[in-house]
Amino acid sequence: MLQRELEGIAFVSAQNPIHLSQNSEPEPDVAVLRIRKDEYLEEHPEPGDILWIVEVSDTTLSFDRLVKTVLYAQAGIAEAWIMNLPEDCIEVFTEPGTEGYAQLAVYRRGDRVSPSTVADVEFAVEDLLPPVVEETDE
Repeated sequence: MLQRELEGIAFVSAQNPIHLSQNSEPEPDVAVLRIRKDEYLEEHPEPGDILWIVEVSDTTLSFDRLVKTVLYAQAGIAEAWIMNLPEDCIEVFTEPGTEGYAQLAVYRRGDRVSPSTVADVEFAVEDLLPPVVEETDE
């Protein structure tokens, strides 16, 4: 869905490395990147290329919150989203700094979320999270 909604605005890269430093090339679940003619085939995107990062977290939630978002903030990536599956919400981290992100906003089903890095783009939270599975009494 991100790829469809961002066509012509940004390049969406799934599970590919990003270059943060000489010793750090994490592979976020999704990196939303500035459009570049070579589509990043010649070199990995760097912080200046990254509009925002998305991590989809279930069992990795603690690691994504405490390690990966700090790395992204320290590299100067403007925004990171965690699709928090256990709590059925999207956590949006902004205002990067050396200690991590200074701001956290939580969005739930029924809310709309917009990246601060791309104008006029907005998503319904329920369109980004997996569908709710109703339990049956069978």
